[in-house]
Amino acid sequence: MQKLDEVNEEYEQEKEAYDEAIAVIENRDEAEEELTVFQEEIDAFDAKIKDKNKKVSKLEKEIDKLTNIVLEKKEEPKTFSAGQYLVGADFPAGRYKAVPVGEGSNFVIFNGDSGLADVNTILGDGSFGETEYVFWTADGDIMETEARVKLIPLEE
Repeated sequence: MQKLDEVNEEYEQEKEAYDEAIAVIENRDEAEEELTVFQEEIDAFDAKIKDKNKKVSKLEKEIDKLTNIVLEKKEEPKTFSAGQYLVGADFPAGRYKAVPVGEGSNFVIFNGDSGLADVNTILGDGSFGETEYVFWTADGDIMETEARVKLIPLEE
């Protein structure tokens, strides 16, 4: 009888271990199902976020177009040393942004018809000058600069 009791006790222990294993498996299956549901929800949220990011990017580009009046052309800027230059011969007429190369100096655009200054400013990094100046030129105008200047072509 003692042998039977030992076998029964061993059986009960094995059955407990078996029941615990079954419970773990059932819990695992349930957890895997929940994980699948959560992953589907995450994928749906990711798709929404990507869509929203695309919309935001498009809106940012649109805002940039509407607020950035001064758009640089894709052409290379031209650098000029101190001197006088004829618009139409030395560089084409159009809209430009002038920036100093170095400390800067006086920068003047004379009207080709009247001879009067359409632009008369100081370009420079210090407290006495502008770091950039946007202006229009026409054929026949004369640009005069007392130091090196870079002209960046702008969209009109």
